[in-house]
Amino acid sequence: MADAINTLSDQASPAYEQAIPVLEMLLKAESSEREVRSINYQMKISRN
Repeated sequence: MADAINTLSDQASPAYEQAIPVLEMLLKAESSEREVRSINYQMKISRN
């Protein structure tokens, strides 16, 4: 996937330009999910 994005970016493809908002949304979602998992883990550890 990363290779495909790099290729589209290098070609200045319209598909890449349209994909940027979706990619940003996915990155934010992943970041949020990691933060939630981290907090849940920390809470679990603190209970023990």
